[in-house]
Amino acid sequence: LYMLMYVLMFLSGWRLRSKRPDVPRAFRVPGMTLVAALGVFAAVSAIAIGFIPPSQLGSSVPPAAYALGILAGVLILAIPPQIIYHFRQFKVMP
Repeated sequence: LYMLMYVLMFLSGWRLRSKRPDVPRAFRVPGMTLVAALGVFAAVSAIAIGFIPPSQLGSSVPPAAYALGILAGVLILAIPPQIIYHFRQFKVMP
């Protein structure tokens, strides 16, 4: 779940640099497209590796069950913030 935030961060950094290149910034990353692409690749690779069961489990847990458990955990942790965001109410400040 944490690596998904890194994917979003790298994609948003790349998009911001490409859509608004003239906005003054405190610093610039040289080769932002390459840095963002490598970051997304690394984060997606880490997510994919997370679905491979560790050798310490042995044959007690089938790989498909392990992957489904990881996926279920990610969904259980990712869905409540989406529900809260969907039903949010904005308050008007006086």
